[in-house]
Amino acid sequence: MMNPHNPTDFATMQPTVANQMRTALLLFVVALGIFLAGNETHYLWDRDEPRYATATREMIQEGDWIIPHFNGGIRLDKPVLIYWLLSIPVTIFGESEFSFRFVAALFGALRVPLIFLFAIRMGAGRQGALLAAAISGFSLMMMLISKATTIDSALVLTIVAAMWLLWERVGYGFEWWKHITFWIMMALSIMLKGPPGPLVIGTAALALRIWLRTARQTWETALGGDVATLRIKRTLVGLLVLAVWTFPWLYVTHNAQPEFIANQIQRHVLHRTTRSMDGHAGPFYYYLIALLPCLLPYAAVALCAGVWAVRMREKVAVKFLWCWFVPTFVVFAFVKTKLPHYLAPLLPAIGLMAALWWDERRATSELPARWIGALLTMGVGIGILGGMHYFYFNMLDPTRHEIARMPLAVAAFLLALPLIGGSVFWLLRRDRAALTVWTVGWFCAVLFGLYVAFPPLNKLRPSKQLGDWIRKNTLPGATVMMVEYEEPSLVYYSGRRIIDIGKNDRKQAFDALNDPINPAVLVTTADRWQKFQDEYKDLEKGSISPKVRVGRTLDNVFQFEKGQWMDLRIICNWPKPETSTTQESKATP
Repeated sequence: MMNPHNPTDFATMQPTVANQMRTALLLFVVALGIFLAGNETHYLWDRDEPRYATATREMIQEGDWIIPHFNGGIRLDKPVLIYWLLSIPVTIFGESEFSFRFVAALFGALRVPLIFLFAIRMGAGRQGALLAAAISGFSLMMMLISKATTIDSALVLTIVAAMWLLWERVGYGFEWWKHITFWIMMALSIMLKGPPGPLVIGTAALALRIWLRTARQTWETALGGDVATLRIKRTLVGLLVLAVWTFPWLYVTHNAQPEFIANQIQRHVLHRTTRSMDGHAGPFYYYLIALLPCLLPYAAVALCAGVWAVRMREKVAVKFLWCWFVPTFVVFAFVKTKLPHYLAPLLPAIGLMAALWWDERRATSELPARWIGALLTMGVGIGILGGMHYFYFNMLDPTRHEIARMPLAVAAFLLALPLIGGSVFWLLRRDRAALTVWTVGWFCAVLFGLYVAFPPLNKLRPSKQLGDWIRKNTLPGATVMMVEYEEPSLVYYSGRRIIDIGKNDRKQAFDALNDPINPAVLVTTADRWQKFQDEYKDLEKGSISPKVRVGRTLDNVFQFEKGQWMDLRIICNWPKPETSTTQESKATP
C-alpha cells in the first residue's frame, strides 16, 4: 500500500487521533457560530436567495416534493435535493432569513473540520491543517457561500468529501466502504446541481490517471495493485450505487416533468458553455483575475503555496491537488457563462496546498510570490479605504437617504487595516502574526458588518417594504404586476404570484388597472409610471380610471443588484380606505 510520505516522518507529524477529533469538533463549533451569526439581520439578497426561498416555501405549501416551483411556474434550474434540505430548518424554526440560511451554514461548518482532517491525511502538520481549514472555510468566497441561501455550500461539501475518499484510495489503498461512500457523494452532488459535481470529481480522477501513467506509475499500482477485471468490477459497483441513489428521483421527475433532464443538459451545460446567460460573460482569463480576491484575506498565502506546488508537482499529494484544480479551472475558463462562485469547489485544493507548503516554507524560495501577494493584499486594503471615502462623501447623503454612514466607515476600516497590517507582517516573514491579524481582523469586520453596518442598509432595500405593503393592503384575488423592478425578492416578501409584464406589455397593465371589478397592483418606477400614463393617453385615446392611484411611494432606495438609485411606486385600482395604518401617497394619476 502506497504512503505519500516517508512513514517515519509522517507518523511524527500526526497529532493523536483524540487531539485531531477534539480540534475538528472545536473547528465545527467555531465555524457554525461564524456562519450562523447575523444571518437574520439582513434581508435575502437578489437574485438567487429569494428564488431558493420562494421555491422551498411553495414546495411546503403545495406539497409537491418532486418538481420545484417559483412564482407559480415550474423551476427547472436546479434538482430537488437543495429544496428538501432547506425545508427542514424552515419547518423546525419557521420561515425567516435565518432558517433559509441555516443549511448553507451547517454544510459550511462541516466543511471546515473535514478539510482539517483531509490535510492531516495528506501529511500536513497540525498548523498547516489549521491553515487549510481557515482558507477553505473562511476566505471571502467560502464565507459568502456559507452564509447564503444557495446550493454552493452543500455542493462543495459533497465534492470535498468525494475528493478525500479518492485521496484515501490513492494514498492508503482500496476499501469497499470508502469506494461506496465516494459514489454516494457523487450521487448527492448530482441531486444538488446536476453535472458540475461529476465534472470536478471526474476530471480530477481522469487527470490523475493520465499523470500517473505519464510518470510511469500505473493507476493500478497507485490504487493498490488493481488488475483490470477487479477495476471493472469496482467501477460497475460504483455505477450501481450511483443508480440506486439517483434513478428513483430521476424516474419520478421525468414522469412528472419530462423536460427537466433535457433542461439540465441543454440549458445548464450546452447553453452555459456556448453563450453567456443573464449577462454573466467574461474573457477566458476571468478566473485568473477573480481567483486571488476570492481567497482574501489569505491570497498572499495561496500565491506562495501555489508557486511552491508548481516546483513540488512530482509529489503524489501535490499532483493530486493540481489534478483537482487545473482541469476544471481550464474548462471554466472557456465556458462562456462566468460567475466568481463557480470557483468555490476548487478553492479547497488551494487550501490543502497551503497546508503542505506550511511546514516547508522556510526551506523554499518564494520571495517574489510573497512580495506580490502582500502588495496585492495591501492594495485591496487601500482600495477599500479609497472606495469608502468616495462612497461616504459622494454617494451617500445622510439627509437624503436617512442612513448612518459611520457604521459603514468603521466596517471598511475594520476590513482594510488588517489587510494592510497583515501584509506588513507577511513581508517581514512573521507568518503567524500575519495570519493572526488577517483572521482576527476578518472575523471582526464580518461580525461588525452583520450586526452594525448591514441593518441600516435594509432601509435602502425596497423589496421588504414593498412586499409588506402588498401583504397588508392588497385585496384578495388581486392581479399583482411588476415592471422595471423585477426582483425575485419582491415575489418572496410579498408572498404573492407577481406577473412580470415586461416593458412592452403595457396593454396588459392598462387592462388590469382599468378593470372595474377585479383589483390589480402594479409595482414600477416613478419614471415608468409617468411614461405609462402618457402612453395610455396616446394609445387608448382616453384617461386611466379615476380609481387608479399611487398606493405607496418609496423614494431614494438602492437596487444593489444593478448599482442604481431609484424611486418606486405601487399603483392600485381600489379606493383609498378611510383609515389606513400604512404609508400611502395622496397623489393620484
